[in-house]
Amino acid sequence: SENYDSTLRKIKPATDYIKQNLCTPVYISKLAEMCGISADRFAHLFKKEVGISPHKYITDVRIRQAKYLLEYSHSRLPP
Repeated sequence: SENYDSTLRKIKPATDYIKQNLCTPVYISKLAEMCGISADRFAHLFKKEVGISPHKYITDVRIRQAKYLLEYSHSRLPP
C-alpha cells in the first residue's frame, strides 16, 4: 500500500497541469500518462487522496477560477 506522501507526489503533476490548463480540454488518460500510471489506477488514487473524482476536481477548479475572474476582473461583461 502506498503512503499518503508518495501518492500525493505521484498525482501532483496532474493537479499542477489542471491548474495551468483550465481553458483547454483535460483528459484523464493524459493525466494518468503524465503520472506514469494507468487511467483506472490514476482515477482511484486521485479520488482516494483528493476526495473527489478527477473530473469533479477539474470542474471545481474551473468554477473557482471563473468566480474569481467575475469578482475581481475590472472589465464588465455585456448585459
